[in-house]
Amino acid sequence: MPGFRRGRGAGEGAGISCSTGFLRLSCPRLRSALPISSQCAIKAGRCQLGDYRREVQAVLRTTRATFVTPSTYGTDNRCLTDALARCGKDARGVAVVDPGISNSELQQLHDAGVRGVRVKLPKAELVALSNQIHELGWHMEFYVPGEELADMEETLMSLPTPIVLDHLAHLREPHALQSLAYGTVRRLLDTGHC
Repeated sequence: MPGFRRGRGAGEGAGISCSTGFLRLSCPRLRSALPISSQCAIKAGRCQLGDYRREVQAVLRTTRATFVTPSTYGTDNRCLTDALARCGKDARGVAVVDPGISNSELQQLHDAGVRGVRVKLPKAELVALSNQIHELGWHMEFYVPGEELADMEETLMSLPTPIVLDHLAHLREPHALQSLAYGTVRRLLDTGHC
């Protein structure tokens, strides 16, 4: 798989045991037939699911995976649901959805193995979607610049769903621990909301 290197740090001889663990992977690498969103800023390379299983899961000795629909496909989750169908019970997914998605569409995604949504929405739409997915027991995954987190804290704390801060909350070194965003992350973690 292009860009993946075997060896120390990849699960072999690094003191990491992943035999019953999982690995999170964005889906742009798993299917090339889908159209790329016109709003996509990153157009990643692609591979087959077999490549992922052989060159990532086999090396790291993982059996489960979480697949995430990336911005590459906008709100087209076919790549995600295809990967979930092919992996069965060993995989779960995080979808990207339109804020006006119907409950029946959410249920279809749930039946396919989706258990969360990745979002960057205005507050009113964020709260409404959070209330919708709360009924399914899902989480919200936020892909936002770290410097925006402090301004979002009140909203994040009020959501009924658990939240995930993607890419380690985008806290930037060398001053991450002194940032306002770090304070927000600590408070979210301390409340068990994140």
